[in-house]
Amino acid sequence: MISVVPFRKNYQKDAKTLILSILNKEFGHIRVPRPDLDNIAKTYQSNERSNFWIALDKRKIIGTVGLLEIDHPDAVLKRLCVIEKYRRRGAGKKLMQTLLQFAKDRGYSNIFLQTTTEMKIANSVYESYSFKKTRRPKKMGEITIYPTSIFYKLKL
Repeated sequence: MISVVPFRKNYQKDAKTLILSILNKEFGHIRVPRPDLDNIAKTYQSNERSNFWIALDKRKIIGTVGLLEIDHPDAVLKRLCVIEKYRRRGAGKKLMQTLLQFAKDRGYSNIFLQTTTEMKIANSVYESYSFKKTRRPKKMGEITIYPTSIFYKLKL
């Protein structure tokens, strides 16, 4: 059974490895600096307006997602990743539902995200949750812009 829980420090290495392996295997994005993954708890859980969740099958991490406040009432969705063999089995849906409820409970009005045109499956997932393509928001934290970068916005 798949469960979604807030990130705990004992999962630091496994969460970072999962995210980087998916980015490398599927998109070749391994060489880009990702400072948020060096200390997930510090980046995503240092205040009550941001958080990071992991999807577990028993005790194995199978997915992740994070939400960072960028400028209230705006937040950014980060690191939605699910191991390939767990896709279409409800893990991504549970992660998204958890994140969206958290955002609503904290009074966010907009959730932004960055992706690339190569991430076709992820983009269709975002669009299924009513995210709409938009321009890059002025405040989005430290990000690397790729030639194929696209941005989405969800109005809550």
